[in-house]
Amino acid sequence: MVAQGEQIPCNLSSVELMLTNVAQMILGITGSLALLMFVIGGIRYIIAGGIANQVSKAQETIKFAALGLGLVLFAGVLIKFLLKSLTGV
Repeated sequence: MVAQGEQIPCNLSSVELMLTNVAQMILGITGSLALLMFVIGGIRYIIAGGIANQVSKAQETIKFAALGLGLVLFAGVLIKFLLKSLTGV
């Protein structure tokens, strides 16, 4: 337990832990946004009612949501790989 006013030494492992936590938070937020865009695209597709212009907009939304989700997953794998190679764990 650290007493109030006592300084905690900052070393490389604490910086690594902070960066890992920030990266996980960013990946979680962007993954949630990609899922939200899937839902919005699906609702737009259902509401389109066969109107070609609206259907294509809905399909673009779903396509870009899939691309974004793929990028988020790739970034997560890349971050885990980099951390594993840098820390040796």
